[in-house]
Amino acid sequence: MSKAFSADVISPDNLPSEHYIIAVRHPFPDVKQLQNEFASSRGYVAKTYDGRPWEKHPRCRDVPEKNYGRIMRLVWFDSPMTSEAVLAHVSERYRPATHTELLAFARTHPMFQLRYWIVALGSTTFDDPFRHVAVLEGDQGGRRILETYPLHSRWMPRRRFLFVYE
Repeated sequence: MSKAFSADVISPDNLPSEHYIIAVRHPFPDVKQLQNEFASSRGYVAKTYDGRPWEKHPRCRDVPEKNYGRIMRLVWFDSPMTSEAVLAHVSERYRPATHTELLAFARTHPMFQLRYWIVALGSTTFDDPFRHVAVLEGDQGGRRILETYPLHSRWMPRRRFLFVYE
């Protein structure tokens, strides 16, 4: 696992490593806007971003649907983990990021996803027959990809998971 997954009070003046200040914008863009945004790297956007509804994780239900700033943290593990196991490691000071927060992170740090996948477990959408979570990925050709994967996935080591400090 990455460094200890707990924290005392964190502020913009006292950011530990792997923490980032991100401005989140609402509403979530439509698929055409997303495709244009990711096309600049010859990337693509998965069909699951076609406007279908997203359901928030219980820890994210009170996240506002308005513009706001957040402190976010990337966490990783050295062994394969299920989504449930990752969420079990979340301290009460953090919650999983939603798909909207993941996009905000991608806009602020677009090159991170070329180094490793970044997963947001804070919201899911249905893609028959499973619930899916938002994932940023990239390839060796420099393409940025906005994808979804089943919530029940077993995530390979070194995948990053995006969490929000509360």
